[in-house]
Amino acid sequence: MCVPALGMGRIPEQLAARLPDGTVSLGTPVRRVTGEGVEAGTGEAIEAGAVVVAADPAGAAALVPEIEAPVMRPVTTFYHAAPESPLNEPVQILDAEGTITDTLVLSDAAPEYSPDDRALISTSVLGIDTDEAQVRGRLTEIYGDTADWRLIASYQVETALPAMPPLPLRRPVRLRPGRYVCGDHRDTGSIQGALVSGRRAAEAVLADLP
Repeated sequence: MCVPALGMGRIPEQLAARLPDGTVSLGTPVRRVTGEGVEAGTGEAIEAGAVVVAADPAGAAALVPEIEAPVMRPVTTFYHAAPESPLNEPVQILDAEGTITDTLVLSDAAPEYSPDDRALISTSVLGIDTDEAQVRGRLTEIYGDTADWRLIASYQVETALPAMPPLPLRRPVRLRPGRYVCGDHRDTGSIQGALVSGRRAAEAVLADLP
């Protein structure tokens, strides 16, 4: 497994870096998608031959009424610091028993995530009311003794991932020529799914534009 050494924000930064200057406008909300392009929150009409709605499911459904926002699942992620890595290899562990969803020694994947010689372990769990002691118990079964691990932080995201069952593994990104939508709700609920749907949308745009 791999993660950007300087944080997940490097992914959009790298994508944007290859665009011409002035292409990206930040802090510019879109009020609605029109027949000619989009209408900005300021009321400005922006014409475009192709409009790609790349947003979270609720935001995308608000802009594109013909798609339905899927049910979203909450996720809590726990970050623990350990004196040393329990694995010494960048492996994502999936929990077949379902107590947790997955766990990864982040500092094995990117040493830059730890400012010293300690290990940083990330563990995600479905739901937002999970007891850390229960998670710690499962991590002990997976990694061994965790008595000297320290909880650094935990983050609860109520709308983290689209529910895959009953959501199909792949949904259309071309609504009609000139109008497209992408996001992990169009592929698998993950960063990988978001990137794949973005590529599919880009390929559809290139195929449709003259």
